[in-house]
Amino acid sequence: MNASNPFQIPSCIQATLERHRRERFRKMVVAATSAFAALLVALLIEGCMNEHSKASALSQAIACNRPLQPAAPLPAEPQLLPAAQPHRKALPSTPPASKGNVAVAVSHPETVYVVKSGDTLTSIAKTHGTTLKALKSANGLAADRIVVGTRLKMPV
Repeated sequence: MNASNPFQIPSCIQATLERHRRERFRKMVVAATSAFAALLVALLIEGCMNEHSKASALSQAIACNRPLQPAAPLPAEPQLLPAAQPHRKALPSTPPASKGNVAVAVSHPETVYVVKSGDTLTSIAKTHGTTLKALKSANGLAADRIVVGTRLKMPV
């Protein structure tokens, strides 16, 4: 102890305080590291459980010989028998000029696509030879999010 400074802490007490401070620091580092490791293990287990449940659902669907997501049946299109169709004259390819501004309604068969797992609107549009904007407007979609089993009309 230094006689010139009465407020100086003795060196033996300083060493004890320094040792306690280092021990507390070590404990905090070990606690933080173990908490981080526990969090990572928990997330890993949760991810494995999700994949395991998906894989078991898929294996059950394959074993039972049934689709994974039950799809609703497509509506049957009404078909007229050839004998029941009325006889009409063939329409000219261009409307006659004397009738003025008459719009000719052409009926196109509607193509319906049922969304499968892993599909995106972009991939569906590319597969069917259309644009994302046309696909969204034909189905009245504001966002790019789609759900498995959704029935989408394909624009012509």
